[in-house]
Amino acid sequence: MDNIAISLTQLEKEDIVLLVKGILGLAGIIIAILGWYIHRQTERIKVMENLISEKKNEAYSKFVGLFYELLTQSKENKELDTHDGLIKMMEIKKTIFMYGSDQVFKAMNEWLKFCNPEYDQKEMLNKVLELLVLIRKDLQNNSKLKVKDILLNIMQSEEEIRKFQSLNKHSPGIIRKLFNKY
Repeated sequence: MDNIAISLTQLEKEDIVLLVKGILGLAGIIIAILGWYIHRQTERIKVMENLISEKKNEAYSKFVGLFYELLTQSKENKELDTHDGLIKMMEIKKTIFMYGSDQVFKAMNEWLKFCNPEYDQKEMLNKVLELLVLIRKDLQNNSKLKVKDILLNIMQSEEEIRKFQSLNKHSPGIIRKLFNKY
């Protein structure tokens, strides 16, 4: 220990300044490398988050598009292409499983349970409306839309809503025709 103290005191001031500069330079290089690495990792995370967001938006858009496509076909009394719809729905389900929020995934499963004839079409519609509200909230955190707002958008008038609400449990209807195959 005394040898170290003696050798340090024997060093000239210039040598000490060079040693300190070397240590500071090395520390600067280490900090720069760490900064670059952290920045790179942050960028990779952002890229992954953007990819997930794009895939989620695509799946949600396809689901809403399919919903309105089937609704339009039904209102025009066109024959529904259930095979094509089934293929689209399977792709949507897969993408929502991979990229959708947990809430949307669970709401979709809940709605799918109601897509069989044993359930009231009003219950089924309510479940799909709840799903649409959750999709909108997942896409736009500040969305204030409620189920009734989306129902009015679909039905297009208060009169249509009243007619729909007056249907009994087992009435055949648009909603049953749209989704009992999925």
